Amino acid sequence: MRRLPLAVLAAVAAAVLVTSTLEAAPPPRGTINGSVGPGFVISVSKRTVKQGRWRLSVNDRSSIHNFKITGPGVRRQTSVAGTGRTVWTVTLRPGTYTIVCVPHAGTMRMTIRVRA
Repeated sequence: MRRLPLAVLAAVAAAVLVTSTLEAAPPPRGTINGSVGPGFVISVSKRTVKQGRWRLSVNDRSSIHNFKITGPGVRRQTSVAGTGRTVWTVTLRPGTYTIVCVPHAGTMRMTIRVRA
């Protein structure tokens, strides 16, 4: 009968040890809001940010456009046919990130600059 409580205690102690040694990701610095459509417009709420983890919330308002971001370590995009809100957590490193609507990349493009 004493074995069961001892086994439970050992399992709990092991779980606490494993959990305390795992490094948690830092919380996002904030939110960058992006949008595309309904006209031939693509935008973001911040054009220059500090490096780190950010929440990127994209409102895709047109089934003929998409929102694609590429840069150091990041390559994400919404679908062209899809609409609605998409939220990603991205780690931005110093450099330049390009944002485009793939079908209209010649006219619908912009950049975000990330500083240390």
